[in-house]
Amino acid sequence: MAQGDLEPTGLSPVPPSNRRWQFWTQGVACVAILPILGFIGGQGLTLWDEWRGLQVDEVSARSNAVIGYVDINPNPSLAGRPDDWYRDEGEQTLLWAGYRDDQHRWFQVRRGDFDVRSLSMPIGRDAIRTIDHPIFEQGSGRRWDRVPDEAQVVGLEGDDEPPAYPIRVLDKVVAINDRLRNQSILVVYSPREEGVTVFGADLDGQVVVMGQSGYFVDQRPMLYDRETESLWVERNEAMAAVAGPRKGARLPRIARAVAAEWGDWKSRHPRTRLLVGADRSNATSPPPAP
Repeated sequence: MAQGDLEPTGLSPVPPSNRRWQFWTQGVACVAILPILGFIGGQGLTLWDEWRGLQVDEVSARSNAVIGYVDINPNPSLAGRPDDWYRDEGEQTLLWAGYRDDQHRWFQVRRGDFDVRSLSMPIGRDAIRTIDHPIFEQGSGRRWDRVPDEAQVVGLEGDDEPPAYPIRVLDKVVAINDRLRNQSILVVYSPREEGVTVFGADLDGQVVVMGQSGYFVDQRPMLYDRETESLWVERNEAMAAVAGPRKGARLPRIARAVAAEWGDWKSRHPRTRLLVGADRSNATSPPPAP
């Protein structure tokens, strides 16, 4: 083949120096882009964190919104407890029960009924006000419509119109005297376990209506019955009278309340009744029959 038979390709080889220059400029461009990509990534993470924070703040705001529950606030006494808030007098032990009508009041129990060293310091009887006459809303209502879906409640299943009790209410009142399926019940919140237990409240044909004594035993509320002022504590799956005229009596545990978020509970129980407060107009009488 003659040399003249070769056709030119039209491509000229790139000098090595030019190739090095191209590689160098591309490398510089990549290095310049990396901080920009890092900045964009960092801003993305920051925006994500801010969005999550806004979501948390929104949930917190809804959870802490003022619902307007009726008459659930404590009623502390302005009088301080005496130094001898418990003392023995003969065969009796006196436990301070608060200050009312310009004088100190006392629970009177038999000496040795229980070890007073297991008691918390007293805050006064009914400083924490239990509920004797619960107020419910069903389906809708002034308070119902303001409770956020993520609010924590406990409910009692097995009824066509099961009650639901907000934890925010139980934390303030400790116990609720209520009725369920024509049976008197006592709903008790224990800060120690953050659990809610339900006891039957009928004893020898009478309804036992409980108030808060102002004492706790191992972080469990010590209650008193309004008729005999006997003192009661949860023991061995029952509410047991540990001192006073009814010592030895027991109210059996009949249920454990089911914890749930309000939105989930009402979707599963559309006929539920939501506790929204207390009727204090006649606080000394037992809850009426439905």
